[in-house]
Amino acid sequence: MTLPLSMPGLLAGALLVFASAVSAFVTQTLVGGGQQMFMPFYMYQQAIQAGNYPFAAVIAVLLLACVLAVVVFINALGRRSRGFVHA
Repeated sequence: MTLPLSMPGLLAGALLVFASAVSAFVTQTLVGGGQQMFMPFYMYQQAIQAGNYPFAAVIAVLLLACVLAVVVFINALGRRSRGFVHA
């Protein structure tokens, strides 16, 4: 069975998002020892424990914007190295 051209990228992206979402809480606790506060855990703390949903939403949008900026930057570098500067 062959997948359409866009499916491998879609599946890889979904797998990366799932893996990072699952490990977001465990990894930062193990690495930081509970001393450092990272954005996913801070969002959880603000939404669930403090009930501050608007602030948790702002943190989520900020995290999304940062990740999107990094992805766009790396994509631009890749296109530039392959010679696809326009479009």
